[in-house]
Amino acid sequence: MTRYKDINECLVAGVSILTITAAVSNAEVIKPDKLKGIYEFENAIWEKFHAEGTEQLGLVLPWGNHFGSSLPFRFRYGEVTVWTGYNKHGKSEVLNHCMIDLCWQGDRALICSLEVQAPETYRKLIRMTQARRDVCPKEERAQFRDRCLRPLAQKIWVYDAVGNADIEDVLQVMLYAYQRFGVRQFVLDSLMRFSGLDGEGQEIWNAQRGFVDRLILFAQANNVHVHLVAHSKKPNDRKGEAIIPRRYDVMGSSYISNLAFNVIVVWRNRAKQDALEEIIQACTDKWIEENAGRDPMPPMPPWKRLLGGAPEANAPQVFKDSWNAMLDILDKIPPEQKEEFLRLVVLHDAYFIVDAQRGGDGDCPARWLWFHFDSLQFLEVSPWKLADKRRVPVCYAKKNVVEMDEEI
Repeated sequence: MTRYKDINECLVAGVSILTITAAVSNAEVIKPDKLKGIYEFENAIWEKFHAEGTEQLGLVLPWGNHFGSSLPFRFRYGEVTVWTGYNKHGKSEVLNHCMIDLCWQGDRALICSLEVQAPETYRKLIRMTQARRDVCPKEERAQFRDRCLRPLAQKIWVYDAVGNADIEDVLQVMLYAYQRFGVRQFVLDSLMRFSGLDGEGQEIWNAQRGFVDRLILFAQANNVHVHLVAHSKKPNDRKGEAIIPRRYDVMGSSYISNLAFNVIVVWRNRAKQDALEEIIQACTDKWIEENAGRDPMPPMPPWKRLLGGAPEANAPQVFKDSWNAMLDILDKIPPEQKEEFLRLVVLHDAYFIVDAQRGGDGDCPARWLWFHFDSLQFLEVSPWKLADKRRVPVCYAKKNVVEMDEEI
């Protein structure tokens, strides 16, 4: 059917008066498809005020939501979150911890870690799941699959590649994981590992904008959540990494943070770490001095592991012995060093900041976090705060795992 812009064009084209008259008599208002009024969104708006279930609300963070407190942020479907922070400040570790928690809330995840080999990624995830370092002794190899692998087998998949990757191939794998296994949380770690996005200049900025646009389109088309790791620029202030980066410090185009629905910053407390290293060295020197003449020399206490606080009652005896040995050495170093040690261990190890979120009510919450060395989990209180139940990492493996069929 031929369309004409007005009656004059109809007459020029030879359209009969009868046809024109009929068209005018039966005229309909044709409005743009995307022009809509409030009533067309009634149900969607109602759900904004009275949201129910994870589809509307989203999934919560591992901290601030399980002990009577509240952390006003959720991972909502159809969104992209950018995770940023300085290199080696724990972005991937915090993100992986969140993935474990999200999976035990009922989701499934695909981790595309282009900087870490797949077995190493799974090794860390297993420790987080088991909430311990010694997940399976050598003599219990037969139990390894059922104890350590099975809890994650239907929860987390990986994109098995290290180095540069093509976004087209990654998106195809993401789509397959979503369609076959029901994966709804996708981790891309990190931006710098995707081909054609490094460098400077408007052409690169446009490429990065197109990249983020593709992720948003994927998230919205499939109602999933995409997590993109993007490093912060190197600090140029004289205070260096003591300055906490913000969303404006993402390395690359401003489109990366501007287009994302949420921006999360992870910052490590390097000052605490560096100060503790000096004291640990003093403890090590004192321990060697006291045990140099013994044959055989007893094992040295695993100092950093012991920073996770007093061992639980069911911890291996060797760990309890190491803990007592560390406390004994602390009593023998200079009093000012012991005092400084006890002051430092209760300080936070990291800072978690929701620096921007497009949903919610404009909240940008933040939390101090403490790193638990054995489980690789981040806690919301110091492991040395013995009276607080939040000091103990979550053993996800002991929680109910939602099993699923091999194929969906």
